[in-house]
Amino acid sequence: MSYSENLQLITEVTRNFSLFLLQDMLDESLVVMKHVFGWDWNDILYLSPVNVGDYSVSRINNPEHPKEKQRKKLYQELSVFDYVLYEEGKKVLESQMRRIGGFEGKLKEFRQLKLNFSAFCHSNKTEKWKQNTTNMRLPGHTFSGEHCCFFKMSLKSIINKFITS
Repeated sequence: MSYSENLQLITEVTRNFSLFLLQDMLDESLVVMKHVFGWDWNDILYLSPVNVGDYSVSRINNPEHPKEKQRKKLYQELSVFDYVLYEEGKKVLESQMRRIGGFEGKLKEFRQLKLNFSAFCHSNKTEKWKQNTTNMRLPGHTFSGEHCCFFKMSLKSIINKFITS
């Protein structure tokens, strides 16, 4: 395909997809998805890893980190069309964010809920998961140690749990 044909395809793709999820804007993407599908906070909640190899939380959340700048520059040079698709998808996502009334407040609420849930799951209180005696209660939300256990399970163990039950 020629350069212009690739750009035309990217334009068509961004016109036909109603939702773009971007890893570096995951929380924003999930809040938009919650709004689009009419989901609850529980449907989009996740636990963030504290540190996964070289991708520490401070690096992932900081586009100014030197390694992130270096990675982005290399990616732009080697994957021109992927980068263009990313930028177009980001425009769609940002447009959707602007159309959701009070989006910044909803994003802040989600991040606070996620922070509280993470603190709860990493606290000593949740060592009694099997007894399910510990709960975290927030307005409109109740989580148990079992929720934390589920979020910490690997995908393979989740699949096995459903197959064997």
